Amino acid sequence: MATADFQESDMNDAEYDFVCQNCASEGLNVEAEYFCKDCAKYVCTNHKNNVHAGHMIPRKSENELAKCYLHNSEFIMFCQTHQELCCDKCLEQNHRSCSDLEFLFVMIAKDKITNENVIKQQAEAKITLEELSKYRKPYNMQKDRIEESAKTAITEIKVFRRNIDTVLDALEKESIDSVNSLKDELTIELQQNINHLLALQGELYNTMTTLIPHSRHELLEYIRFNKVRDIVRKSYSHITDVMTKPANEIEFKAKTNIVQRLANEINLGEAFRYIASIIKKTENYKVKLKDDERTCEINGVCELEDGLLALTDCSNNRLKIMDSGFQLVGVANLSSAPQDICSMGDNKIAVALSENTIQYLEVLNTKIQTLGTIKLEEPCSGIAYHADNLYVASKTVLNMYNTSGYRVKKLYEDNVTPGSVNLCKVNNKGTLIYITGIGQSQIMQLDWSDGQAKPLKQVSLTDPRGLCITEIGNVLVCDRGSNSIMLVNGTNISTLIGSTDCPNMPVAVCYTRTNPCLIIGSSSRNSIRVIRLNEVI
Repeated sequence: MATADFQESDMNDAEYDFVCQNCASEGLNVEAEYFCKDCAKYVCTNHKNNVHAGHMIPRKSENELAKCYLHNSEFIMFCQTHQELCCDKCLEQNHRSCSDLEFLFVMIAKDKITNENVIKQQAEAKITLEELSKYRKPYNMQKDRIEESAKTAITEIKVFRRNIDTVLDALEKESIDSVNSLKDELTIELQQNINHLLALQGELYNTMTTLIPHSRHELLEYIRFNKVRDIVRKSYSHITDVMTKPANEIEFKAKTNIVQRLANEINLGEAFRYIASIIKKTENYKVKLKDDERTCEINGVCELEDGLLALTDCSNNRLKIMDSGFQLVGVANLSSAPQDICSMGDNKIAVALSENTIQYLEVLNTKIQTLGTIKLEEPCSGIAYHADNLYVASKTVLNMYNTSGYRVKKLYEDNVTPGSVNLCKVNNKGTLIYITGIGQSQIMQLDWSDGQAKPLKQVSLTDPRGLCITEIGNVLVCDRGSNSIMLVNGTNISTLIGSTDCPNMPVAVCYTRTNPCLIIGSSSRNSIRVIRLNEVI
């Protein structure tokens, strides 16, 4: 450990795995003893007070970093089959049959980790931390639902109890206890999932902060890199597991013949898990104004930063603004029929128009102001925004433009099927682009990393239209032909809202962040359908 002051460290040529970044900027070589989580910076004792003291944590020892977090034993090998670091206990318990094992010193020489790899892994780890954070909200909502459903069940027990004799006192207690027991069981089960999520977050954060480019210790760098990658993989596995498990509720089933056989019963009924419907409430809200000349067709919906909703009405060439109570509070006339809409952040929106034009607008306090327009050579049937770039669907081709209208790159083209590239949306990471086409039977998924477009074929669609990406990364798709809203989770497609609750011919869908609900626009309809949900999707 270096204890030299500034003057001595200027002459120090020792090699450290963690160097104080403040000293390094001054040409000094001093070992870092602390890490500031807020600044993401390693500092020495002398610079400890220059960063956020409340976020300061001691730097992990090298021995601790080199140990398996499951068995507290040092890593000695790497399993190439499972892409995992292994200690002696890992080898004995989980990798006995693995043939593709190598000692770490062999892997260091064979699988060199570059600074570019480290930076890329850091970025993926940060994204994973954000993804894990998003899943705390669904967990908390499920806890609230279990609590509320338990209260409802107990109320039903009490109502039922008042209709029978006083001899039910003991039976009432047994029944309430059974509900509370199941509630505790479900809550403990859910809390275990929450604790697992928090543990993944903590482990990923602590391990990620030790992963820095330009490390001089290859073994530790290799271990840190693979530990982060391993935790990232486990995090995504946990997320997948969360999304495939249905939410639980508690329901009380009364024994209606209990009065006749009261003396022989031990409780009032059974408390059991109930898989609740995702739909809480379905409502319609008017979008037609008095001076609208035609029946409305809301073909685009997006949520703004302040919770307002922006809707495009292609029948009346208008942009309409709704407040959080789904009341119309603003309107602007557009130069031609709007084809699609997307949010650009800070209450700015981009509207694709039928005359090969994209119009930029801003909504402040329900007032709509035009910021400018750009003219393109191709038609603009669909539009999406991510990281200061516009993604424009033009019937048969998908292009990326900057916000000034300069075409940066052609991303995808299908000249065989007219209208096959009608609408598009980009996922939250900017790594995947989803494309729908008029009259098509599938959704195309374009992977930004390799430029390959693949159809998602698990469910046959009849006419996929509007798209929306939820806060936790799921994709919603309007299937106009079957009058339903489909949910895409990874490569899996399932029906989220069926024809019973979905309006006819849905063409636009939006998922609101603040209060879980779906906004659905449809063809030839003077209202939007608002479906309030029981859970985050």
